[in-house]
Amino acid sequence: MNFSSNSSLLLNDSMFYEHRYKCSPFEQFLMVAITAVSNLAFTPALILLIRKKYYFPVFLGLFTEFTSFTYHFMESIALRKFLNMDEYQWHRLDNIGSITCFMSLAVFLMDNRNPELDIILNYTALIINLILQESDPWNLLTTVVPILSYFLLIHIMAWKRNRSPVYNKKMHRYGFIGLVPGVICFYYGLDEFKDYLRFFHGCWHFFIGVSSFFIWQVKAPVGEETTLSTLLTKKVHTEIKYNIE
Repeated sequence: MNFSSNSSLLLNDSMFYEHRYKCSPFEQFLMVAITAVSNLAFTPALILLIRKKYYFPVFLGLFTEFTSFTYHFMESIALRKFLNMDEYQWHRLDNIGSITCFMSLAVFLMDNRNPELDIILNYTALIINLILQESDPWNLLTTVVPILSYFLLIHIMAWKRNRSPVYNKKMHRYGFIGLVPGVICFYYGLDEFKDYLRFFHGCWHFFIGVSSFFIWQVKAPVGEETTLSTLLTKKVHTEIKYNIE
């Protein structure tokens, strides 16, 4: 995600824009590695979700990883079009995916134990973001408000049912440890023209990707956690099929 204004770009006669950061070819190569390739940090979490059969966040995550990689790759080399869409169109798709990912994570953390309710909340989040990102994609409020609203719902749902979510404390702690530097890097990367080669924004991708691998395991029983070394071999814990409340 990035929330700069949709400034006009100068065009030349080739398939590329004039690079707005005035980067050399080598700097553009570094920028691809920092901002586009850094999205691969989410891959272990996606593999984990596939093995857990959490299909909504799987497809949402794959969509977001692809759109974010494409947007940042185009930005890094000043590519004019890909699949007949410009950088800012891919940017909006990335925003829709990434914001909805955070809201879907909030649904997971609610520990509703009600699959039907989770489906309703997930698709509601997607619809909300489709509308908001088409109406005002560069307004930071259209990102912050939906995410905070869903994380507030964690506490509202716990109060309503008089039961706090049950978490694996170690996975919850590890996820939070990764989240803190990610948020700090996101803040320092908000001004793209002060963030050389979008370094802080790339670090945001990395830390959130690492954090997500742990936070999506907060429902794993103690002793049944998955590590990177056992990701493809060990049987993963899948969510218990709770009765509808």
